[in-house]
Amino acid sequence: ISAWNAVRFAPLPRTDKLRFLGRKTPGTLHPGAVTELVAPPSEEFRDHIFDSPADDSSAVMAPVRPAALAWPPPAGLLPPVSLILTPNTEFANIKLVEISRGCPYGCRFCLAGFIFRPHRPWPLSSILEALGPPEAAGEKVGLVSPAAADHPDLEVLLAVLFEQGRTVTLSSLRLTALTGELAEKLARGRLQGVAVAPEGGGQRLRDVINKALTETQILQGVKLLTEAGLQKIKLYFMVGLPGETDEDLEALVELCRRIRDAARRGAARPELMVSLANFTP
Repeated sequence: ISAWNAVRFAPLPRTDKLRFLGRKTPGTLHPGAVTELVAPPSEEFRDHIFDSPADDSSAVMAPVRPAALAWPPPAGLLPPVSLILTPNTEFANIKLVEISRGCPYGCRFCLAGFIFRPHRPWPLSSILEALGPPEAAGEKVGLVSPAAADHPDLEVLLAVLFEQGRTVTLSSLRLTALTGELAEKLARGRLQGVAVAPEGGGQRLRDVINKALTETQILQGVKLLTEAGLQKIKLYFMVGLPGETDEDLEALVELCRRIRDAARRGAARPELMVSLANFTP
């Protein structure tokens, strides 16, 4: 922000501003290869463009440091965590922490599985250090990740957070990574509900979008969640996918009925919520 404020209103060409940001902020991604100044900077803004008086505006070629994937993370780098907690947000009074970036899967409708590769789970120690000790009794913690259940240390992380007296919520849970032990830990941690995403109602459509999830796995996952005592299960589906037919929509309704029947077999008899979202390219 400081670097941008230094040049945002300066009477400089756009390329000069990009070059300045590239020199002052490591990891800046440029729209195109910015390798030279298109015009010498004025005397007033020379110090903003060049690092030292020894730099000369007549030196036209000025390579820009490219963005690079820094993984494993440099020592001391911690995952992003909420700094401001307030009731006036969508995630009211929940301290959010990123536990992994990217996704190990490649669903065809999802950007995260492609442009954020590879899947990079934050180390357990870094997550706990970023969160720090609880700031209040029963503090709510939200674990943010495109694939939360695929974090290799998720069960250990949950055990530590529950031992600290924290309440935990997490983003959409992939049923293929769900185990009975994990479902029980989620329920013991006062997590009332989870979100799962079959996305497509019929197997044909799930295969088309590369959602590697069978009906058997969906029903078995729901059964594990209800047997563990989860109170709410939210189901995410998309309509309007390329190649969708009326039969696929009928299969979606039938799958919801079967999920309801599977959920009734558990002790909790959870509330089912169905979310239908329009596919947006």
